[in-house]
Amino acid sequence: MNRRTVLKGVGAGAIAGVGLTGTASAHRVRGEPVFCGCDRLCVCVEGNADVLVARETDDGGYEVGFLVGDGEIDPYPTGEPRYSGDFCVSTESEGIPDGQIIGLQVAGTRWVNPNECAQAALEAEREQLDSTHERPAGESGDACGSPPCDDDGGGIEVTWEDCETVSVTGSGEGLDEIIFHPLRCFPGDGPCPDGVPGGRNIENPTLPLTIDHRYLAVDDDVPYYIAGIELRGDVEQDTFGKPNSLDCGFETDDIEITFEDCETVTLSGPDEDLEKIELYLVRCFEDPGEGCPDGQIVTRENPDLPLTLGRDELAVGDEVYRIDAVDLFGDVTPDDATPPDDLDCSFDTGEDIDVTFEDCETVTLTGDDTDLDGIDVYYQRCFEDPGEGCPDGAQATFENPTLPLTIGRNELATGDEQIRIDGVDLIGDVTPDDATPPEDFDCRFE
Repeated sequence: MNRRTVLKGVGAGAIAGVGLTGTASAHRVRGEPVFCGCDRLCVCVEGNADVLVARETDDGGYEVGFLVGDGEIDPYPTGEPRYSGDFCVSTESEGIPDGQIIGLQVAGTRWVNPNECAQAALEAEREQLDSTHERPAGESGDACGSPPCDDDGGGIEVTWEDCETVSVTGSGEGLDEIIFHPLRCFPGDGPCPDGVPGGRNIENPTLPLTIDHRYLAVDDDVPYYIAGIELRGDVEQDTFGKPNSLDCGFETDDIEITFEDCETVTLSGPDEDLEKIELYLVRCFEDPGEGCPDGQIVTRENPDLPLTLGRDELAVGDEVYRIDAVDLFGDVTPDDATPPDDLDCSFDTGEDIDVTFEDCETVTLTGDDTDLDGIDVYYQRCFEDPGEGCPDGAQATFENPTLPLTIGRNELATGDEQIRIDGVDLIGDVTPDDATPPEDFDCRFE
């Protein structure tokens, strides 16, 4: 099967044994590609890959194709793919055409850009390019400085075959125990999902190992999925969460939840089994003395869908607010939803302060400190003697700080032990209220 056929889109069964230059298994993404906005992509690939871009046309539409040469795109190129291995690509790089990076093609999988800036171009792509590929969404990142594959788990690879089956392969040297966390969904009035307390553990495992229903000890009639894996022992990466691209929702009536903006949400779909909706609002009053933010829950019993809930329905007055989450009650999917990551719903109050994580142990704050009363820094410590605890939580407080301020090992007085900063809380009439390290920072203890 040639590359043009693969890029035009063939069913998953048709490509099971063949890919761009050999078997499909020889071409895959390790982890997930990271899209920073629409102008940069970083990914770790075994084998070859094509990058999908879109250029805006004079009539407001989009021309869609794969990068094939300096400033050139082709919807169904032939020949060798342009990229291979671990790489980053940016629209600012020489030879890359102006436009948007909207996807990544690896064998029979077309990863798509999850960011809002790419959605209009992806609609054009679906209209222009014939495709029956799987279309998982990649990750949305704040910084794409290098391929996200520096940490390989100490030679151990964890692969979700499906929602109920996980394979652990590689070198088991130093691996003492595997703990996995299944979630179960009981019929009738039982909890859904329901976690198995403490998870399930496999001591002194021999790799390769496939974890499936044989290890779960749950009734065959109870739906479940594996939410995460923990590795205990001398391994570099000790936790693996279920990939975001794997939809493991229990088979119930699907309801679509769309955040129109920070103050408005629309729900559509079947409402027969939907008993109640709860919306969690955070409000900011003009008088800081009344509190900002202030929480409130709005409930809708036995709602009829489609339903749009915004300022008129939520009756929060003139104060600034945002919807933090939506919970659904009944035999429906999803159980809850939160605003997408690319929707900035922070309050515009006080003075803006820029919080920059230089690395896992160092954070710099700049901006106007007039209304900044204090800074709380939350960090974890790992002592050389495991008996002393690893990690160990600690907090440092800086009252009436003067900006700019860099807080690192010297300021936190931690000695020689390893540390990582988990979060920063700002006290006073300032924005933001808190900050955490970017998602692309790997701050695990070695």
